[in-house]
Amino acid sequence: MNATANTPATLGVLQYYQPDASVSGSVTVPSVLFLGAVAQSFDNTINYGLVDPSYHTVVNGSVTSPGATATGGQGFMVMVGSSATTLFSGQNATTIYLNTNAHGAAFLGGGPSVIKNAFSFANINVSMDAGPGGGLGSSTLIVDDSIGGGATVTAAGGSLIQAISGGSDSIVGNGGTVVVEGVAGAGTAHGALTVSAASASTDLWVGTQGAPIYITPGAGNAFVFQGTAGHDNSATLFGGTRVFGGQTLTAAAYTGKTTVLAGSGYFESGSAGGSIMTTSTTPGAATLVAGGAGDILQLGAAGETANLGNGLGVLAATASVVSGAQTLISGTGASTVANVFHGETFDLGSGSGTAIGAQGGYNTFVIQGSGNYTVAGFHDLSKGVTQAGFLHGSLYMEASTAGGANITIVDFIPQNGLVFDQFDLGSRTATITSTLIGGSGASSIFNNTAVLSDGTTINFLNTQGTVHQQGTFIV
Repeated sequence: MNATANTPATLGVLQYYQPDASVSGSVTVPSVLFLGAVAQSFDNTINYGLVDPSYHTVVNGSVTSPGATATGGQGFMVMVGSSATTLFSGQNATTIYLNTNAHGAAFLGGGPSVIKNAFSFANINVSMDAGPGGGLGSSTLIVDDSIGGGATVTAAGGSLIQAISGGSDSIVGNGGTVVVEGVAGAGTAHGALTVSAASASTDLWVGTQGAPIYITPGAGNAFVFQGTAGHDNSATLFGGTRVFGGQTLTAAAYTGKTTVLAGSGYFESGSAGGSIMTTSTTPGAATLVAGGAGDILQLGAAGETANLGNGLGVLAATASVVSGAQTLISGTGASTVANVFHGETFDLGSGSGTAIGAQGGYNTFVIQGSGNYTVAGFHDLSKGVTQAGFLHGSLYMEASTAGGANITIVDFIPQNGLVFDQFDLGSRTATITSTLIGGSGASSIFNNTAVLSDGTTINFLNTQGTVHQQGTFIV
């Protein structure tokens, strides 16, 4: 398609072209897309202006075929689009664009771009190609939807994106490494930002600056990190169908790997296993759920939950400055559960493994399934003298509806002194047998076995004195 120039003086320094088949012009345009009119910026200069509503497409660079992204172009373009504008920006061009279109479209070939929705009804679909060289940062975009419209960005590997979300926005990584930072603009509504992956070859790096983000990596991998200093992650990472706050959300199954650093929110790793997830130091701000074998979940504050799901992995609560009120849940695989400060709750499921309580005691172990676990509960030996008669050890509870678990407690202290443990039977009864294995008199050491009425077996090893049932407790 040939074109002749038409430059309205009132529209800045943008160059307008009217397609003309009979005249050889200086720009090649895809006539199928452009609907009869084009505006193209000059190279190597600053171009600015308003797009005439009669011109449907603006190009910062040059386009050689229908549907292609603009190539070349050294210009710096600042413009306000019309209600029907489609934007093309070249590999080396810099574009700042205000979208006024309810059905806007932009094709970015690389280089830096800024796109902002002007109105709450404005929406735009953006396609980002990798820039020259294709490396990380070869294509960059700030997409500002803080006023509450909508934006969908499909990004090739190497893209860096900052999304200021106030409406309904989506970032889709399409292969390679795509870095996204979700930002809540000052004084704006916090919209729903979704970050997803289109293929298994996609690595999503997602940081937050106070904006809630839904991350659905599908077959890709996810690395969730803290954005600007002082802002915790506020994110929801999952795959499949989940219910959050009464809202049912559905995404592709998550089969990749996950890394979460100092996260706040809900994070469910992929089924590939080998994921590492840690929480922030904000109390009660995070839930971690393992999705595959070998996952490591580490809690950093009170009131948080870690769940191994069905995988073989490690749960840990390691923030020694925090006291209590965490929940660590084992799954149906073999697992290790450990923490180093007092007041933890362990939910033992249908798997097998080892649960290690805080050395300060006051731990609670809840038997929820038919698993096979070895447990060390630990005790607070420092309080026994001054607060005699109080439980300074750990509490064990049978809460399974099916029964059939086999639990071995290696450090249970019967209620014979100042510090002791308890096992809560609930409505169940117990048949207890004790075997002397060493010592004599008050120093006699026993192995005890309690078979509960629901089929669960509890082994109390190396106790000083025997255990016995007292009301609904074994003490």
